[in-house]
Amino acid sequence: MAYTIPIIKDRVASGDDLYNIIDQPDGKKKLVPAPNSVTEVGTPINRALLRQMAQGIKDNETLINETATNLSEEIEEKTSIFEFNSLNFGLRSF
Repeated sequence: MAYTIPIIKDRVASGDDLYNIIDQPDGKKKLVPAPNSVTEVGTPINRALLRQMAQGIKDNETLINETATNLSEEIEEKTSIFEFNSLNFGLRSF
């Protein structure tokens, strides 16, 4: 499965540090965000987003390891053929 890069946006708000204090029946206080304005809500950072990123990293690691193994085997095979041909023709491999 190909990795799809998610579109991640920053939250853009004025007064993001402002809250209303709401009294609760049990005597506790609840802080409710009360920004002046929000021009971009931003991308929620949640389990689904992080899992997608982690899977993309894992898939790429697997692909890199498979590619490295294939290249290593190919180089070993070509090196063996070169050494064999060098012996047959009295050439020295470097």
